Amino acid sequence: MQGQREAPFTYAALIPIMLGVIVASGGEPAFHVIGFTCCVAATALRALKSVVQSILMTDPAEKLDPMSLLLYMSCTSILFLLPLTLTLEPNSFREAAALAASSPSFLYWLVANSCLAYLVNLTNFLVTRYTSALTLQVCVRCTATLLFNGSAACPAPFSS
Repeated sequence: MQGQREAPFTYAALIPIMLGVIVASGGEPAFHVIGFTCCVAATALRALKSVVQSILMTDPAEKLDPMSLLLYMSCTSILFLLPLTLTLEPNSFREAAALAASSPSFLYWLVANSCLAYLVNLTNFLVTRYTSALTLQVCVRCTATLLFNGSAACPAPFSS
């Protein structure tokens, strides 16, 4: 899609990752084909988003800096997600207002969460711009594996 090919070593390095996913999925007691298919589709769409972002930030005709790209994507996301939220979760804004009224710290946590989401997105755009979309995907998968499977890698000591 970008007109460039990665080194063969890069593709070979992805084989252990794919084998790990296959082994982990096969031994999962709660495995379901629909959930696995949705997970694969989400990963593919995230990879497509990263490639399109990379094209927009490196193509001389379309060259956008990460801040501008984040601005345009945020506006598009709001226009797309706000009607869905109002339709699928009609009480969500009322519940958020009730939480803010009952607990003043809720607004601080909401603003902090928004700032962290902004920083994560900006960091993703910067990684994509200065490395590649493939590097970003591998970093995301490794981070998710370490965060969600860290307990398997570092089990708690036995207690007697």
